[in-house]
Amino acid sequence: MEANNTLYGRTNNPYDLSRTSGGSSGGEGSIISACGSPFGLGSDVGGSIRMPAFFNGIFGHKPTGGCVPNTNCWPPCSNEIQKYCCPGPLCKHPEDLMPMLKILSGADGQDGCCFDFKLGDPQTVDVKSLTVLNVTSMDNLLLSSVDKELLTAQHRVAEYLESIGCQVKNVTIPEMRHALDFWTAMMSLANNEPF
Repeated sequence: MEANNTLYGRTNNPYDLSRTSGGSSGGEGSIISACGSPFGLGSDVGGSIRMPAFFNGIFGHKPTGGCVPNTNCWPPCSNEIQKYCCPGPLCKHPEDLMPMLKILSGADGQDGCCFDFKLGDPQTVDVKSLTVLNVTSMDNLLLSSVDKELLTAQHRVAEYLESIGCQVKNVTIPEMRHALDFWTAMMSLANNEPF
């Protein structure tokens, strides 16, 4: 989970230079977090938008496959992998995600996997009608335990969502310990070679 290259070296987290900015779109996440840019673009096949957004305290969105064209993205995607590798927005403010997604989305006539995608209006979502799954244990998935501060924040968010009418279900998913194996197999099949 790093953003590192031989030309510039490691990209650091703007809040603490001893910490990572995440990867692989960590440079984008870091510069947005440091207010060097109001928004940016990343690509995500396994967390490369979502993790830098989380690590740098900004907002990122991995769209549904086929919503945003992969045309001219690096590395180039081909075959079935285009369904999983998605360009998407990173922003300092959550309200900037949807305008960015509207700009990026839709068929471009070059990416055969991309289609015209009707984006809904987030203002019409009745948040109170949502069921939220609060994953309370990630045992065997991570190399280290989740920090208590993060667990406390997650608990507070779950309590808040419940207070506004959401149904919050605390769940554990023991099968998640196999997630990386499933993902790797899926990528290998999509790419017709080991991933």
